[in-house]
Amino acid sequence: MSNVFRDQADHPLDRAVFWSEYVIRHNGINATFVNGYILVNTTGNCSFLLLGAKHLRSAGRELNFFQYHSIDVIALLAAGLLFSLWLLSKTVKLTFYLLYCLLSRKSKLRVEITKKKK
Repeated sequence: MSNVFRDQADHPLDRAVFWSEYVIRHNGINATFVNGYILVNTTGNCSFLLLGAKHLRSAGRELNFFQYHSIDVIALLAAGLLFSLWLLSKTVKLTFYLLYCLLSRKSKLRVEITKKKK
């Protein structure tokens, strides 16, 4: 398993450097190269992290709160769960009621049969 994991076309550090430079080349962040080092412009309130090339942005930024957090799906699942629990409780109550009626009827019949024999 280790051999499969380590069998890579390039070194992970080279890949990290490539993607860092790619983001900078395509205006992903406001940064510059100085003597082989990447200097990130941190002036202001870090608004540079919200800017950048459109193809590098997450599609989740375009969703509203309900879509991003799937509130409608969670509400539907919760409603289904509550309905299932309600239906289960009604079924259990009905089953116990029918068993009670059935057992009480049998005991009444036993009492009547014993009275008739006397």
